[in-house]
Amino acid sequence: MILRPGRALAVALLAGTLAACGAPAAPSPTAAPSASTDPVAACEAVADTVVAAVARTVAAYDGAFLTPASPGATPTGVAAPSAAPSAAPSAAPSDAEAPADLAATVEAARAEVERLGCPAGVVDARLAQGLAAVEASGPVAAAVLARLTATLLTRPTPTPGRLRPGDDLALALAATPAGGTLDLGEGTFDLAVPLVALDAVTLRGLGRGRTVLRSSAADAAVLDLAVGRVELRDLDLELTGTAGASGVVAGSEASLVLTRVGVRGARGGTAGGAGVLMSATEAGGSGRGTTLEVTDAEFADNAWAGIGVTGSHVVSVVGGTFRGNGACGLCFLDASAGSVSASTFTGNTVGVGVTGTARPTVVDVTITGGTVGVQLEGDSAATLDRVSVTGSERAAIIVGASASGAIGHSTCRGVPYGIVVAEGAAPTLVANDCAVAQSR
Repeated sequence: MILRPGRALAVALLAGTLAACGAPAAPSPTAAPSASTDPVAACEAVADTVVAAVARTVAAYDGAFLTPASPGATPTGVAAPSAAPSAAPSAAPSDAEAPADLAATVEAARAEVERLGCPAGVVDARLAQGLAAVEASGPVAAAVLARLTATLLTRPTPTPGRLRPGDDLALALAATPAGGTLDLGEGTFDLAVPLVALDAVTLRGLGRGRTVLRSSAADAAVLDLAVGRVELRDLDLELTGTAGASGVVAGSEASLVLTRVGVRGARGGTAGGAGVLMSATEAGGSGRGTTLEVTDAEFADNAWAGIGVTGSHVVSVVGGTFRGNGACGLCFLDASAGSVSASTFTGNTVGVGVTGTARPTVVDVTITGGTVGVQLEGDSAATLDRVSVTGSERAAIIVGASASGAIGHSTCRGVPYGIVVAEGAAPTLVANDCAVAQSR
């Protein structure tokens, strides 16, 4: 099952705060507290029911994260991470379980607060006390607890001004309403645990080299589990930890936008290694148009890939720079698709790797160095147009297995082989300045 706390929690978050209700000055003459003859105790008991429901909801996400799973076949000669994360959690509730229970509990509590005419501040004080005692295990559960706490106690509001290094970024994110923007000031923001986005949000810095998110967290620096659009712009994301981790991991329902962003230093291990991982099951991410939009961004020195695209995610990369990534600058796996244009690839093992049944389009791309410029494997079918490959150690373009597609108007310089075509592959070649060889 796909982890979708953003969608599931939406129902609960709509319930809003208990304090938002306009309670009457006193209970009606016929109304009597069901749990106690003391009005304050009765109001506190109502708050306790909400705290208990929050605890059940949070517990449902305890320990939930993207579990290690093989990314599937990768281009020949390209090392895949020992285990790349998929979108399947170790344990998570369905959309109709704990969050629906919480929503129903909150609605019932609101009605009871009005019926009892609870004194101002009593319910909030009891909620605050109870929520502070709820425990969460893991980054997702902690984000769920923080989001629900902010919603139930205060209603999320935009954070005023710019955040500064040392401010609690996770807390500010939890208090930001869906569709809001967090402005980050100049300096380095250190992240010891993954920053989890459960709702649509924009993290906006002052520019690359000025605003830096520096993460030592395991698994991921930023985890996008929102249903709406999450955007990072005008900042750098640097991974400095020793455990396996990716820069940004986005789930099957994510819509991620990266504008003038740098991502570097993702480490491999039992999980991780991608600057950005668009994670989904085979069909996950399909039917929603472009799910990753990248403009003028750089991906460098990541252990596995600058960008890894799985499931049926669809990407658009314009003005991308990919340098020194361990397996692929950009890896298209499974049934992924999309376009890459006006981008450069330098010193990646494979510039663009395509496998599974992926269907990308690569246009106006310059590839320098590395082992292979572009490699197509499996049953993939890529369209390459005006691709320039220079100085790759093994070959400029390899079309292996039963891959197909079209290669046109491309050039190969300073390579042992130009376009290498496997016996079972069937690409269409048009007006290329590349020698063509048949692989054995």
